[in-house]
Amino acid sequence: MGTESVDIAFLQSDGIAKFWRHLQSVRCNNCQKPVKVDAAGLITRTKQMLKESHVLHPLFSCPNCHGWFCVGCNLFHGNPCVSYQEHVASARTFKSTWCCDQGRLFLIFCLLAGVDPPARQPVSQPAPAPTKAIFARSKAKSSTWMKPERGGLKLSQLPKGTGYGDGFVGRKSARGPAQPTASDNTDDLELYFQGLASLLPSTTKGIREFDSLPQPLVSAMISRSPMLQHASEILRRASIEDINTGPILAVIDFLETAGSHPDTLRALVRPRTIYPPTEQLISLALEQQKHPRAAELETTQSLAATFELLAVPCRKFLDSSRKLSNLEDEEGPKLLEAGQKICDVAGWLGSRHGELPTDESQETGQLSTSSAGQSRHSITSVATRGMTSSAAKPAEPVGSQEFCKASEWHRTNCVKEVLDETILKDFHYRSEALAAANLRPAPRRMKKLLAQVSSLSTDLPDGIYVRHGESRLDVLKVLIVGPVDTPYEHGLFEFDMWIPSEFPQSSPQMFFRTTAGGVIHFNPNLYPNGRVCLSLLGTWGGQGWEPDRSTILQILVSIQAMVFNDKPYHNEPGHEYHQPENYKTHIEQYNRNVEQKTADYAIIGWLTERLSSPQPPGTAT
Repeated sequence: MGTESVDIAFLQSDGIAKFWRHLQSVRCNNCQKPVKVDAAGLITRTKQMLKESHVLHPLFSCPNCHGWFCVGCNLFHGNPCVSYQEHVASARTFKSTWCCDQGRLFLIFCLLAGVDPPARQPVSQPAPAPTKAIFARSKAKSSTWMKPERGGLKLSQLPKGTGYGDGFVGRKSARGPAQPTASDNTDDLELYFQGLASLLPSTTKGIREFDSLPQPLVSAMISRSPMLQHASEILRRASIEDINTGPILAVIDFLETAGSHPDTLRALVRPRTIYPPTEQLISLALEQQKHPRAAELETTQSLAATFELLAVPCRKFLDSSRKLSNLEDEEGPKLLEAGQKICDVAGWLGSRHGELPTDESQETGQLSTSSAGQSRHSITSVATRGMTSSAAKPAEPVGSQEFCKASEWHRTNCVKEVLDETILKDFHYRSEALAAANLRPAPRRMKKLLAQVSSLSTDLPDGIYVRHGESRLDVLKVLIVGPVDTPYEHGLFEFDMWIPSEFPQSSPQMFFRTTAGGVIHFNPNLYPNGRVCLSLLGTWGGQGWEPDRSTILQILVSIQAMVFNDKPYHNEPGHEYHQPENYKTHIEQYNRNVEQKTADYAIIGWLTERLSSPQPPGTAT
């Protein structure tokens, strides 16, 4: 980081520390006794008020005279009734109330402090005994902390000769700089984002002076808040099918409110700094770090850019839904409404970003589909759930510019629609597809299919391309490029995928086309007759297709990562356990054989076929 960034970091930490010192100096306005405000008790207090009393306010109870006073302006109230306070802001499930701007700022601080307690107490001071939280008209008991879940399933390091019987690729940690793990306590997070959406300054509300004044301290609090990481995690984990759920809608409201004020907008559109817990908001308030280690910190894409990654499949979802029949169930219109709001807010944030002074726009990078696409490699895709394998990683680029261009080209072209008659002309499941036009589809089929195909536009890893009919999302052509550092490298492997009428209750069906007319055997899981052996497809034993969990994306990534791997020898049944004396020789010979077939039939043969019968522009699938 440069000198300017260090200065900004210092100003942030200094302003936050001064605000906390003010809170530490509060005294009861009635008896003048000091009232201690500790960090852990403050976080517990906030969570309990949101979940149990459903009223968020800045009033504290004096342990000496038992009166109530505002921690912001020190105004004495004398009783726990908060209903008469001057200002009220309503969220979906609770309301916030305060008597002064300082009290409102205190509530914003409480929410931005996050749902988790401080990482550690200052070494130079003994940990203070937490004070008992007292609430206005609340008899709530202390809540229990929810520890964040960590880890998850990982890809097997050794390919199995069982057709990959488990058939499911689990989550793994996100790519890019190390980031704090987001809490899975989504109910709490939903309430917190609701509160922030109702309390943050907003020029569109036009109600109070607080909303129109510059708010550099609020911007500093947001930049150092763990809530940005929580918002990023919620957006990254979101799929089209759950965009109308509470946590996502609350984050959208938060983005819409924060984006309306110039100071808080900057915290959304600037590249996000990854602060360790000891340098986040509540720890800075406790002055655990006297001098922020700005030079050691890394950055990732802005929260607005992460949001744009969710908007991309939403646009595809909306566009496709207009060309198809209405979604069948009552959730369909709600999904369309939520998708439209995501697209509107993402576009609005982009235009708001452009309104910043020129130097700031250049510093933060203009928001666009392009910039979001280029930065997607710093963060795991929205719905990929960490499924991209090491085999699917692109080769180390000669220059980052070339790599970004190639990645952007893939993102733009990985999913496209073609004319129905074009894709059906040479489709293995043509008869089934034509017959399905007269069948009643399974419940939720169209909604599920729309959501999953739309998500492919941002979630497909490099090397996988999909084409579908303009009005037939159930008819797909798939091209998988052989991953680097495998015997399949640079090979072009073509598949037909058919989504039956019973989907999602039954799995998709796939046919492997790159067999030189049913002759060549590339892999134990890919038969010369076109059969694709994978438990997700129901063509091999093991954990099969699960209607509520399995996705088209999982199938494609499983084939790329586990079928087209660097040691296909192990895909032969029993070979993962059998290692002869000349094991390495067997591996090398097997790979050389596959490499030769790849060159002859998946590169030269594929190109020869295309060049010998060129298709008119725009008709290629």
